[in-house]
Amino acid sequence: MLSPTLIGTFKRIAKVDLHLPNWISKEANSLIRGVGSYLASASSFPDCAVQLLQYKPQDRLSLDDVLQHPWILKYNPHLA
Repeated sequence: MLSPTLIGTFKRIAKVDLHLPNWISKEANSLIRGVGSYLASASSFPDCAVQLLQYKPQDRLSLDDVLQHPWILKYNPHLA
């Protein structure tokens, strides 16, 4: 969903106001947003608040943690 104005788009970016399409898998959604049981059940991802799309870079998952996410490992088993 796009904002009708450029300023509205910038405001949505700053608020991390994101709407993911329904066709994105639950696993991928958990990596992007940090929601659902995929992150909650993974021992290396105990906090469901972590996600890739955080406004502050220090609040985002590290690249090492991303590479250990269940969705990444599912499609890249050689990383395990």
